Amino acid sequence: MAAIKFAGLASGIDSASLIDALIASREAQNLTRKKEVDYLEEQNTVLEELNTKVLALNDLVERFRTINGGGVLKKGTSSDSTVATASVAANAINSSFGVTVNTLAKSATGTLSNALPWTSTTAVIDPLVTGSIQVNAGSPSGSNPVSDTFTVTAGVTTLQDLVNSINSSSALSGRVSASLVNTGTTASPSYKVVMNTPYQGTDLGRLDVTVNVLSDATYSESDATNATFDIAGIGSFTRETNAVTDVFTGVTFNLLKGGGSSTTITIGTDSDGTTDQINQIVKQYNDIVKFIKENDTVVQDTNDRNGNIIYGSLAKTKVDNDFISQFKSALLSATSSTGVAIKTFSDLDIATNRDGTMTVDIERLRAKIASDPTGTSQVLNDFADAAGGTDGVLYQFTKFRGFIDIAQESNLSTIDNLNEKIAQVERGSEKVRSTLELQFSRLESLTGRLQGQQQALTGILQGLR
Repeated sequence: MAAIKFAGLASGIDSASLIDALIASREAQNLTRKKEVDYLEEQNTVLEELNTKVLALNDLVERFRTINGGGVLKKGTSSDSTVATASVAANAINSSFGVTVNTLAKSATGTLSNALPWTSTTAVIDPLVTGSIQVNAGSPSGSNPVSDTFTVTAGVTTLQDLVNSINSSSALSGRVSASLVNTGTTASPSYKVVMNTPYQGTDLGRLDVTVNVLSDATYSESDATNATFDIAGIGSFTRETNAVTDVFTGVTFNLLKGGGSSTTITIGTDSDGTTDQINQIVKQYNDIVKFIKENDTVVQDTNDRNGNIIYGSLAKTKVDNDFISQFKSALLSATSSTGVAIKTFSDLDIATNRDGTMTVDIERLRAKIASDPTGTSQVLNDFADAAGGTDGVLYQFTKFRGFIDIAQESNLSTIDNLNEKIAQVERGSEKVRSTLELQFSRLESLTGRLQGQQQALTGILQGLR
């Protein structure tokens, strides 16, 4: 009688490999999710870089806004730049005037010294007498006088102690600073305490020091002075500072030499400076256009037999293209109602190329600005007011909860959702793995028992022959 065989009961199954294959099949959906997470994270990185580039463009545009003086730049030239110069804003009026500087504004400098030279920074101010030193800054009848008093203890308080006390005084903070100066030599030092104030003029720049009791210590001072100057045909002026901002609108005089020195200040259109500013805007805009083009590609993967599409980092968002569209709209809609040669931005001969970038002919632009500074100013104002500021195009993209920020937040929300789904599948896979491992373990156990029964039954049947 032939032996009876129970084929297949001895499994011979590589359960570990089979379980891994089953889990891999289950988690295949996570591969797509993880790729999407990587893509969105990369998109957020690129959006952040785009945001930085747009902010840089905004800084350039802000210069031409009405609130910042706007329009064609002006420049001030001086016939003698050693006497005075002028810093000029765009709202200054073209003009020329003579300036004579009589005195310069200066701050006071106070010096505390001793009849017998102090030969060390650790020397006591007066070894025999306890007293005080009162330091006053600013005119007593001025806008903001301040004062502090410092105790000097006989045989204890050193020069360095006094300097440290003055410099750490909250009452004198920002108004008086002290330092030790060696007016002697290295071999024969003679130290003095020198006090200064950063302010010019007889109001804030004044210093008064009262030395009480200290018999050998003396105080001397170079007085603070105001700036005095004349403008031909207008009159005489007195100011607390050498940077005078309140005589002509948009003009800051920088007075440099007194003693009756004279110069002629001329305010005029700065075609070169304006051309450079516009060119910087065009360059920054072109940089953004190229950056977007590099990251907005959609191409077919030639190495993939299925012909899958490869998307650039910005290809799945509209925020970049929306920015280009709105910025160009602000540029092209800028107009001048009183311009003669320049009525729109296109009149400045800034050409748009096929790739979306712009080209500036520097010489033609400079000539256009010079030919019609009024029209150019109005066009630049109109454009900058529409593109810049808190209501402008640029700010709408770069502000908190602006278009770029919202796009990034949306990506982060999607990433969180995808990661949660990935985690859910992975957690479920662990349960499935445990179940399968238990089932295969039981199968192996059952197979082992059946194989044992088969062997016993085979032995019995063979014994019956």
